[in-house]
Amino acid sequence: MADYSFGGTEEENAELKKLNTEVLEDPDSFENWEKLVRAAESLEGGLNRNSSPQSIGATRDIYDRFLAKFPLLFGYWKKYADLEFSIAGTEAAELVYERGVASITNSVDLWTNYCAFKVETSHDSDVIRELFERSAVCVGLDFLAHPFWDKYLEFEERLEAHDKIFAILDRVVHIPMHQYARYFERYRHLAQIRPLQELLPADMLAQFRTEIEAEGPATVQAGSQVIKAERGELEIEREMRTRIDNFHLEIFSRTQTETTKRWTYESEVKRPYFHVTELDEGQLVNWRKYLDFEEIEGDYVRTQFLYERCLVTCAYYDEFWLRYARWMLHQPGKEEEVRNVYQRASMLYVPISRPAVRLQYAYFEEMSDRVELAKDIHQAILVNLPGHIETIISLANTSRRHGGLEAAIEVYKAQIDLPQCDIYAKAALVAEWARLLWKVKGSVDEARQVFQKNQHWYLDSRAFWINFLLFELEQPTSSETEATQYKRIKQVHDDIRRKSHLPPLTVKDLTHYYMVYLLERGTKDAAKEYMMLDREVNGPYSVQTVAKMKAAEDGREATTQRRLMMENGHPGVEVDEAAIRRGENPYTKYYQQQGEQQLPSDAQSIGGKMLSHSNHEPHLNKNSMPPPKPKKLKRARKRDSGGPYICALCNKGFTRRATVKEPHFATCVAKHGNPHHLAWDAHESCWAKRPGRKVGSSAGAVPGVEWNYLEDENEGGDGDWDNDLDEEHHQPDFIHSATYQETGYKDKDVEENIHEMVKTVGWNSVNNPLPPTLGQCLPYNSSSTTYSSSPHLLPAIVMNQLANIPIMACRTRAGEGILEARRMWELWNDMLPDDALSYVGPPPDGSSEKARQQAVVWMAQDVYAGLLRHVHELADQLKMVAVWRDIVTGLGDTAGVEKIHDLLITAFGENGPFMLNGFDI
Repeated sequence: MADYSFGGTEEENAELKKLNTEVLEDPDSFENWEKLVRAAESLEGGLNRNSSPQSIGATRDIYDRFLAKFPLLFGYWKKYADLEFSIAGTEAAELVYERGVASITNSVDLWTNYCAFKVETSHDSDVIRELFERSAVCVGLDFLAHPFWDKYLEFEERLEAHDKIFAILDRVVHIPMHQYARYFERYRHLAQIRPLQELLPADMLAQFRTEIEAEGPATVQAGSQVIKAERGELEIEREMRTRIDNFHLEIFSRTQTETTKRWTYESEVKRPYFHVTELDEGQLVNWRKYLDFEEIEGDYVRTQFLYERCLVTCAYYDEFWLRYARWMLHQPGKEEEVRNVYQRASMLYVPISRPAVRLQYAYFEEMSDRVELAKDIHQAILVNLPGHIETIISLANTSRRHGGLEAAIEVYKAQIDLPQCDIYAKAALVAEWARLLWKVKGSVDEARQVFQKNQHWYLDSRAFWINFLLFELEQPTSSETEATQYKRIKQVHDDIRRKSHLPPLTVKDLTHYYMVYLLERGTKDAAKEYMMLDREVNGPYSVQTVAKMKAAEDGREATTQRRLMMENGHPGVEVDEAAIRRGENPYTKYYQQQGEQQLPSDAQSIGGKMLSHSNHEPHLNKNSMPPPKPKKLKRARKRDSGGPYICALCNKGFTRRATVKEPHFATCVAKHGNPHHLAWDAHESCWAKRPGRKVGSSAGAVPGVEWNYLEDENEGGDGDWDNDLDEEHHQPDFIHSATYQETGYKDKDVEENIHEMVKTVGWNSVNNPLPPTLGQCLPYNSSSTTYSSSPHLLPAIVMNQLANIPIMACRTRAGEGILEARRMWELWNDMLPDDALSYVGPPPDGSSEKARQQAVVWMAQDVYAGLLRHVHELADQLKMVAVWRDIVTGLGDTAGVEKIHDLLITAFGENGPFMLNGFDI
């Protein structure tokens, strides 16, 4: 591809090569595709018949690849057809239109454009009318189909085919659509001048005539005589037209009723077309309700049409494809239609990361006696998702159903041997292999051998050990075999506690299974063992013998016990002095070994070798409150009186803010360590003041103070800004100019002096907290990392870690395009408290990816800082966390939700996530 020429000038060719490389590197990026298509369209100033073959060929290739990736974008099919018309003429454009309507058959806009193109380029009215009829079948029932019907009527009016016009209106007045009344008025007007034979079918006309004639002649009183007036043909026709008009009014009433019923759902459809961005939950709920309504109405044609409409908007949502296939399967004789639905979902639209619809397709083909195809579908999934446990189990079960037990076992063996299958998937597959031997073959001994022979490979697999323990617990026993089975169960439990590398909470859960077994099926000595285990897993750390043995490097409890005596009741964590000088947190390795998320503590170094908690904090149950923070081991140093700018690590004062940053801070970290990841400007005296900021409206705000930018005794301002004073910097568009106009602050680099923490502190994961200043809008103690306003508040660093998760999720989404960036900015802007200010505006058109992400991140920081001013108790913090969890959930970031739950579990115990239930937003 490097030697391939796209045509155009050298600059255009280089730009296309760069954009094409970006598309190849990330083929799912719609924004990259759009840039590539726009660049191709602008080759040589716009393509035409005289353009170079290279440019024309390159543009066609780009359009073909783009529309193969996103076939539901009707607007681009129209643009492609117009381009082909300007290059190659009518036939080439018509071929593009045909490809387009085959890809998105129910697009009103595309069919309307196609018909308009045909009217302008063809003189064969029969061919044009045939195309209109094809369109009517595909889009005529759409609630917003009036542009198409208007175009159809306009065509017939050109030909003055009044009979055709009336026939079209006769079809339209029966369809519930947005502008039904307009069509009915025209239809009723034409009915008055059209022959009776065109107004109703012959049988209904005959029925009306018979009823009129059966009424008998009218009578007229003339003096004393009564004269019967025979009805003439004109009288009968007048009466029939009256009845026909009443009949048409009944049609209008029914159409009006049906339209009104559907308007409830149609009015909630905010995006009736396809786009790569996700739909909000309200839109999905509306489609579900709309489909429920049409299914209850029972009209097959209308229900199928609505499903097709829904699957344009919701093409990436497998739930609607599965629902469509299941509904279609319920209809008699629709097997091929069901297969078509599954194929479209599996091959074109539903991402491979959601394999459920493909598995359902495999089951459907198996039901249709196409077993090999069903297996091939499984294999195709595994090509893209190697080690996908659900797919492997499904393939093994399919092989067992049609090839016996050995065929299923061979599937498991083959997948376990693959290098692409990770260790956790292999552990789950081994457990399923043993389960197959147990449940299907009925061989308990063989299943036990599979567990026992493989247990040393999967010491850290939760799935393996859970299945192993449950396997032994579920074996039937009798009074004669209970003792033997007890030994087996006890052995598995002992291996879990002593040999496995499972997290302590998982070991605790599995031990509870064993403790229940002891109470329900144990012998007379079971209570003794039960109480011992209860002490081990539920007691304080000082009495957890096995835990202390696993914590010791040599596996001896005595080693840990000596450390306990030295380190205030906790074995502590060995620390690498070099790591401390680098500012790394010494607890990271310890918590990783324990299988837990890190919970910042009040640890201090003792002797330079060991860091320890002052007390061990057990997990809390849902009814308990967080315990008070432990006392600090050391009294904080008194602040030196050397100057107004204070170092957060040593409390030493300096006369210049820049001196704190360099060289003092690096020296201080090397000397004292930096276990809390504090930035050089963590102390409020060193905060970068934003112009025109009030309390809490930004990071580092102080209650009751409004700052202009800070100046020290040097007239030039802060030392670290000295080099910038004589330079003119560009003001980003998303920082409103009012920020500078109100304060006269014009010459500073916004990216440096307003949001310096973005480049100062790395925070691209949950283990790297936000800049410490963001956590200091409440009274803050830099040495303990806790808010001093309440002993029950979450630590500041934990809150920063929790806030970091939704901010980074929104930052990632903002990088996807300007529309997503503005949506993320508006999301945070809506949460900005009334008493907080933010001068960060939405990113403008043309913003770079970095600028879009910075705008969202800075707005989120302002919101977070403003919200912290209102935090007075734990409930306020939990409400904030509940909002953050809802944001992350709405963005589909399941990993982010898990991180929030893990931090809450670390802080409050297993019931931590449930504490948010009372704060659902």
